[in-house]
Amino acid sequence: MNRPLIDICIIEDDKDFREMLEAFFTTKNMSFKSFNSAEKALKNIVLGEVGCIVSDISMGALDGVEMTSLIKKVDSRIPIILITSYGNVDVAVRAIKTGANEFLEKPFDVAVLYRLVIEFLAVTEADREQRLRDIVIQKHLIELTMREKHILKLLATGLSNKEVGLKLEISYRTVEVHRAHIMEKLKAKSIVDLVHAADKL
Repeated sequence: MNRPLIDICIIEDDKDFREMLEAFFTTKNMSFKSFNSAEKALKNIVLGEVGCIVSDISMGALDGVEMTSLIKKVDSRIPIILITSYGNVDVAVRAIKTGANEFLEKPFDVAVLYRLVIEFLAVTEADREQRLRDIVIQKHLIELTMREKHILKLLATGLSNKEVGLKLEISYRTVEVHRAHIMEKLKAKSIVDLVHAADKL
């Protein structure tokens, strides 16, 4: 299994703290890209090429929790560690509910962060191919029409083209045409791919 091209994406608006993390991960021979805002990170990283995200929570217009929500909609499997100087129970609960995999409050031992990153990278490497497939599916799902999404969900339940047609009161040939368009848009090769895509809706 190929390892992600970039081990870590660091997102931190505190310059000194960001540079400390950069220096630390450099000593560990880990590859990384760093940004001072969530907006810049979202514009410049390719999720399938990143193994783990380490991000501050309190940043500019788009905070770490909001960023996590956006990222998880595209790549639900990518590990995200959120850090903050203003941690409390409410923030931690909000972070985890949004999809964050871990929450650390400053100051923390960088050795703890390092152990978490190593653990998450091992998981990321193991299922990278599935992550990449999920990202592709998620991107293509937005290309489907409402009718195609409806048909996709019905096909994923195991209904035949004829049964879907009867349910929607359209001909099975019309369903076949929709199905062909759906598979083409999603780059799907089998009904298994369609079921997997339907789970992402």
